[in-house]
Amino acid sequence: MLITNEQLNNYLLDTLNIVQNYDTILHDVFLNLYKTGLRANELLENNRWTALLSGNVTCTTEKGSNIREFTETELTFLFYTSIINSNDIYYGNSYSTCLRYFLRYRTFADIFHNNKSLNLSLFRHNKCKLLHDSGQSDTEIQTYLCEKDIRNSNNYIYSQLTQL
Repeated sequence: MLITNEQLNNYLLDTLNIVQNYDTILHDVFLNLYKTGLRANELLENNRWTALLSGNVTCTTEKGSNIREFTETELTFLFYTSIINSNDIYYGNSYSTCLRYFLRYRTFADIFHNNKSLNLSLFRHNKCKLLHDSGQSDTEIQTYLCEKDIRNSNNYIYSQLTQL
């Protein structure tokens, strides 16, 4: 069964609401993934983040070492202030830890793309689809994600997600 963009967004929002009742830090991780479309490792690895004199913060992306800049409003207050103050609030929350809890608290069955089960990357798929639905062009989304190749961005934007 195909998953619509609206269904995917609702599944992720439902999961965020459930996690909020159990773990503040994990909820913050998932909310930043939802808001930014970052890969989980990009968010969780403190050494990727730098505070700028302008008040913005940057993240070195995973593929190609591109730099992505964020304003205070694009990230959660908790995470933004931790970068500005050089604190690692996500210390101890590895990709595998976040994945384990995401699988535990998610409100939906497995979702697949090209016969590959998707988990935390669903946040990235969702962000791309939301940006596309809001009228942003493929090139604008590519720039937003700091992807070198438009095909990578299009893989997220136009992916047909299925559920068992």
